Amino acid sequence: MIPLGAHEAGWDRPNAKAVLDALAGTDVAVLGGDVWDASGTYFKLTYDNWYCVRVSDEPFQLFSRRSREAAYKFIDGYREPMDRRTLYILVFADERQFDALEQVG
Repeated sequence: MIPLGAHEAGWDRPNAKAVLDALAGTDVAVLGGDVWDASGTYFKLTYDNWYCVRVSDEPFQLFSRRSREAAYKFIDGYREPMDRRTLYILVFADERQFDALEQVG
């Protein structure tokens, strides 16, 4: 998706869910994600998205699991158009990266 200005990877529903399954048992959080529609070689941001916020004093391991569950629930329940592919962009962070983001923002 780099030609579109998105320096990220996008997955269709089965592969996005497989990525989330592969992260089970890790401390990698999914901070949120965006949804793109694909028709042929044309990609368009749908402006549909989700995010997960860490609650105060929540251990990172619990947050990472909860964030992956939220991502899975969103992706599983998203109504995909019949006439084009849907891609999901996932935003990942481990605890060190998350703490660095907290320092910035």
